[in-house]
Amino acid sequence: AHYSLALADFPHDDDDDDTKNDDDDRFSPNERAVLLSNRAAAFLKLGQPEKALDDAALAADVDPSYPKAHFRKGLALHALQRYKEALPALGKAHDIEPKNAQITDAIRFAEMRLHRGAGNLRNPYH
Repeated sequence: AHYSLALADFPHDDDDDDTKNDDDDRFSPNERAVLLSNRAAAFLKLGQPEKALDDAALAADVDPSYPKAHFRKGLALHALQRYKEALPALGKAHDIEPKNAQITDAIRFAEMRLHRGAGNLRNPYH
């Protein structure tokens, strides 16, 4: 809830009118990306990967240099069993932060799941 409240203070990207407040420039792209990425992490913990994906993707668009945005986008895609889509997001995070073991582990796990059939659960008795 706190992330949503903080994000409510940010101007909307689609505000094209001239009625914008001069205070709209008070937030950097990185600050917005951090809030969106943190809310994505909260959504992941709450078992809401679709909402997490929305926030993480927006965070990555707002600040492409923020590795956690890409990482959390990859984790959200992974939670949705969309491993093939998760790998490029995780790869971007790895490019930015190559020594991060969590990112490396997430890439390996997504590759393993993709190799095993993209997360399709098969009943061996049928």
